[in-house]
Amino acid sequence: MGRATDRQIRQTIHPFLKKLTFQQVWRMYRTFRNERPQTVNGRLWLNSFFPPYPSEAFDRFVAITLEKQRAPYQIYFAVTSDCPYHCAHCSYGRRKPSNLPTDILLNIIQQLKDEGTAILGFTGGEPLLRDDLEDLVAAAGPEMTTVIFTTGFSLDEKRAQRFADAGVGCITIGLESAEEHTHDAIRGTHGSFTTGLAALTACKHADIYTSIGTMASHERLYQRELQRLYDLGCEYYVDELRILSPVPTGALTGTPSVLLSPQEKEDIKRFHIRSNKRNTGPVVAANAYLESAEMFGCNAGYHHCFIDASGEVCPCDLMPLSFGNLTEHSFHEVWNAMEPFFPRPQANCLMGRLAGKIPVTTLPLPPAQSSNLLSDIEPSALPRLYQHLLPRQRSK
Repeated sequence: MGRATDRQIRQTIHPFLKKLTFQQVWRMYRTFRNERPQTVNGRLWLNSFFPPYPSEAFDRFVAITLEKQRAPYQIYFAVTSDCPYHCAHCSYGRRKPSNLPTDILLNIIQQLKDEGTAILGFTGGEPLLRDDLEDLVAAAGPEMTTVIFTTGFSLDEKRAQRFADAGVGCITIGLESAEEHTHDAIRGTHGSFTTGLAALTACKHADIYTSIGTMASHERLYQRELQRLYDLGCEYYVDELRILSPVPTGALTGTPSVLLSPQEKEDIKRFHIRSNKRNTGPVVAANAYLESAEMFGCNAGYHHCFIDASGEVCPCDLMPLSFGNLTEHSFHEVWNAMEPFFPRPQANCLMGRLAGKIPVTTLPLPPAQSSNLLSDIEPSALPRLYQHLLPRQRSK
């Protein structure tokens, strides 16, 4: 870690100095030692899991951290169930088709602002199919930073600039392979790889913090696909490679074999750390590392939740358990209804422990069935970061 990066991390944790003990601040510094902060468009980014600094969204992140309380820090919102592609691993699979009107979506966004949310991710389906997406992005700011998760479908330079003008924080383009034929075969559509690359270029030309998102399946790890995607990111000057781990949900419901082994997770952690020691190239943000027991763990229902395209509220975009619908209840009511089941973070992915327990049926499961399923799950230990950085969490 070079001196410039040291200064950037000290700058980022400065808001915490008067609120935490020296030991807690030191542990926070140590927590981020395997990240590589970078400045994009005048703001400092650790990665897309955190709001950029300075911003009102970052101030909200600081407040949530210092208050040591359950709060909807990060919410992913599927604004459409429609998608032009047919991926066999789609996490939105088995959900009912739906597209809520703009006025309802804007009302939900305002409710999330009122609850103190710092990061709002727009997903789907394919969110770019909505021609009002720029308006939704603009409505989220400036209190919330926004992330668009997309395949890049139809994202040309004109629309990328409209998103930049609307104040988007990050656009993540999903790529399934660095090889055109493989990627197109997974998407089920010829030309989808070229479309994704064009979207990367459009976002960079608009000075948007740009990420490649990918799923680290058994096959991709074995074939060293992560390194090839990283190299592709270098070629296109993207800011981040965001790596997710497969979960038996959506179209993969009932297939627990997709879960990574402990060794595979360790391989991804090492890739995350090794890549971020470089002075150039994309930063790596792998949930196998950031959401491990040693770091932030699983925050489903505690600092994170998911709203699907019909308004169902779930603890996580990968956990198809509903606790209420926002066309019938306020977000505040549904969030409070989830609290008895998610009173604290978990050391390990809760959905991983539910593998095999989710029936292969229309998703998400209704509230009563969701509650019954979770009542049989024993809570895990606190993630190490919460044990050391926020000691008062131990009593919760």
